[in-house]
Formats: sequence, C-alpha cells, structure tokens
Amino acid sequence: MKKCIKIYIIIFLQSFFLSTYAQEITLGTLTNTEEALSSYTLFAPFNSFNAYLVNNCGELINEWGSDQRLAASVYLTDDAELVRTYKISSSFFGGGAGGGIEIFNWEGDRIWHFEYASDEYLLHHDIEILPNGNILAIAWVLKSAEEAVSKGKVGNVPPNGLWPDRIIEIQRGGSNDKEVVWSWDAWDHLIQDVDPSKENYGEVALNPERININIYSNEADWIHLNSIDYHPELDQILVGSRHFSEIWVIDHSTTTEEAASSQGGMYGKGGDLLYRWGNPFAYKSGFQNDQRLFGQHDAEWISENRILLFNNGDQRSSVDILNLPIDENGFYDYQEGQPYLPDEFSWSYDGGVDNVFFSASVSGTAQLDNGNILVASGEEGRIFELNDQDEIVWDYIIPVGPQVFAQGDDPFLNQFFKSEKYAVNDIRFNSVDVSSQGPLELNPVEGSCELISSTDDGILDNLQLEWLSDLLIIRTAESGNHHLRLFTPAGQLLKLEEFNSMGQIDMSNLPQGLYLVSITSKEGKKVVLKVFK
Repeated sequence: MKKCIKIYIIIFLQSFFLSTYAQEITLGTLTNTEEALSSYTLFAPFNSFNAYLVNNCGELINEWGSDQRLAASVYLTDDAELVRTYKISSSFFGGGAGGGIEIFNWEGDRIWHFEYASDEYLLHHDIEILPNGNILAIAWVLKSAEEAVSKGKVGNVPPNGLWPDRIIEIQRGGSNDKEVVWSWDAWDHLIQDVDPSKENYGEVALNPERININIYSNEADWIHLNSIDYHPELDQILVGSRHFSEIWVIDHSTTTEEAASSQGGMYGKGGDLLYRWGNPFAYKSGFQNDQRLFGQHDAEWISENRILLFNNGDQRSSVDILNLPIDENGFYDYQEGQPYLPDEFSWSYDGGVDNVFFSASVSGTAQLDNGNILVASGEEGRIFELNDQDEIVWDYIIPVGPQVFAQGDDPFLNQFFKSEKYAVNDIRFNSVDVSSQGPLELNPVEGSCELISSTDDGILDNLQLEWLSDLLIIRTAESGNHHLRLFTPAGQLLKLEEFNSMGQIDMSNLPQGLYLVSITSKEGKKVVLKVFK
C-alpha cells in the first residue's frame, strides 16, 4: 500500500490550549472552519426537559429548563426569549403531539404560556412567530365518522375519527393575556369525486385548490401538517403535509370567515390553497413517479420565489430548494389539469458518497445570514452547515439525550425536531450575557475546536514525516511540547496527541484516503500537512 505526504497548508499565528492525551472525538463540535457562520445554535432533544444554545465550539451559552415534556419545536424571539412547545395529556396521540406553548426569558423564568388542548382539539408539531409577536400554531381537530361520511368519506373511518388540521393565530398579550384571533380549517376546503349528492363533490384534478378527503384514507391523522412558515410581504402561510408529501400555501390576509370560504382575501380565494407542490398524485394530476417530496419537514421561504426544505426520503435524505412560479403580485402560475410547476428542484444536496445522511422523520434546514445552508438531521442527532460549494464547514453531534454524555461516548436517544442558528451579532443578543459556560459535553477535549484556515509564514524547522507500517512518524528539530491533530478533509478531528521532538499517529484503524495532519509548536506556530494513506 502506497502512502505519501505533502506539505499543504502553512503556519498559523493563533495560539491554542491543548490536551496532553489522545482522545477520540465522538460528539459536540466535530468540524469548525472559518467559513461557518459565527453563530449560536439552538436545539432541544426530545429526551430532555432542557433547551440549549451553544456557540460554534459547542460551548454552552444558555440553557432553559422546563417541568413540561417537549412536544417538538423551540425558537428565540427578537427579545432573546425562548418559545417552546410542550405536551399535554389528551386523547390525541402520535408524533409531534403537544397542546401547550410556553415562553421563558433569558434568565429562565416562565413568563407566558398558552394551552389549546381537549378531547376535541390539540396543538401539534410546529409554530411560527409573526412580526407582530403573534404566534401561528397547528392543531388537530376531531371529526366523527358521521361527520366524515357527510363530507363524502368512503371506506372505513378509523375508530378514533378523522383529525383534519387547523391553523390558529394566537395574540400574545401580558402574562395572562392570550386570544385566538384568526383560524383556518382544512375541513372547510375538502373535495371528493365519489358521492355527487354531497356539496363538496367535484373533479379532483380540476380543483387542486381543495384537499381530497379520500386519499390516504386509513389514517386518523391523514394530513399531518408538520411545519409552518410565514412570508410577511406576501401575507401567505406555508405548511407541509407529511402524509400528502406536499407543501401548501394559504392566504393569511383573510378574515376567519373568509378563510372558511373560497372567496375574499388579497388573492380572492378565501382559504382555498393558493399553491401546492411535491406530489401531484394527491390531486390526481400526476402519477407516483411524478412525486418529488417524501415525508418532508421544515419547508420555509428563503425569498419571495424560493422555498428550502428537508426532504426525508427513503434510506437517504436531502435538502432541496424549489423555485416558485410566482409573479410580482404573489399569484402562482397554474395550468388547469396539469401539475403545479416546477418539474424539479433548482438545487439539491444529499451528501453524495462522503456525507450520506438519513432521518426518516423530524429534521429541518435553514438558510443562514451568510448564505450557508444549515442541515438538522433529527434522528441522527446531528447538525451541520454547508457553504456555497456544498462543503461541510461546521458539524455538530448533540451530546444530550436522557443524560449529558461525555466526550468519547457514543450518544444515544439524542434525537431532536429541528434547530435554529443565530448570528452572534444578531441584535437579540445585545442586552443579554452570552459568555461561554464551557463545552456542553462532559469530559471535553481542550483545544479540540480548531479553525481550519491558512497563512504563509513558514513551517517548523527540519520537519520530517515517514511511514512505519500504519504508523505515521513525525520528527522536528524544534524541541518542546508540540501538539498533533489528525483531521478528515472536512475538518473532523479524529485524534489529538502531544509530543516533544518525535510523535506518531496510529492509522491502522482508518480507511485508505486523504487526511490532514496539524502540528502546532510550543510557540503556537502551526503547519497542516496533506497525508494519503
């Protein structure tokens, strides 16, 4: 087996405090480069009562505790308050079931809460904070078998009825002030092509603005909205239906009465769908091989005509961007009887060969302030950031599940719904203490958060590298406490060791390929070498 070494990057002037022993990096920050957005990342594991905000080195900035079990999503308001969904016992059940929303100030005090939970309705999954401070939320609403039949439902109705989705807007006042000021119900916008005696009878393919009640009929939760977003200039709401494998756009400019009809609002369609995409089979305008979305999560606008989402997929996931067929007035192009355009995504990332990621459920994505794309692979407990070349510039494994894990552990049950990343210079942090409280994980490796960058100031004197079987031997004429790190090409730290004038790395357990070796002198000078095993 041929092995070679090439001097690749050069000396750094930055000093680091380093560990005096080798330790495997299995969680926390795996990769941190200068191209990553300097930011704070918010996440809340399902198996924890806490939400965490960490910097790019995985150091804890803030932590909020609750005595309520997490439902799904968490966000920060413009005032750096934590908004958190929580579970309430109910006859509704399933992934994302919630019922409550609570808000904590930066210091961790619960300052507001809202509950929408009974045997007739229940909040679930996602929320959206509006510019005026109101909150959009998704809820299930119970409909009996008799009500389902009255809407043209055919076949067996599940014994627990049907749970069509409702969207409510909650006006947030003081600590005890809360009011539902607007709502939209999917139940008001159904169609079926089976029973001509029912008022909602029609040709499904010619009425894509309506929702077919007889598709995916074996589920009580037959729509399963799992994400919600809002575009203030368009005054439109974007939701994602996991079971339809579609995204839908709804007019928010309507009154509640107009939202229950097919007239009114800025776009003249009341609460009917303005746009839908991902699975034309759901409105009988395509075949199953025309489907482009597969149980997707976290659809969100990144501009007036572009949507970013996490496409969960089958065996592998992707993050995708969709260019919308929308005009300058917010109307969507559509040709009767045809699937909504476009035919394909404008951009898609599935990790290729080197970074396959897969999460069958949950998960999210976002475009960051610097244009990078954040990917939250929820079932894997992993968050990473891509630059415009689709390269990983930051990579993080959540070190919290039922417990806080130690560095070197193989974390388990660290799944989460989605994450948010906020720039460190965001104004919401201007009046709060964002001092580092140290790494979130236990037994951290000091100095493991190292930026991969380069300058051209020279290299260590008389540096020699050679192979002895699968041992990489490093020698230098400069004596002292030097530090040796081994990285993947993406910047993931694999090993960290200390040496004097001679050091070595055992690479017997690593596959063939390219690696980066970083050597830091006692003065803080550094050289990075490209090594091929």
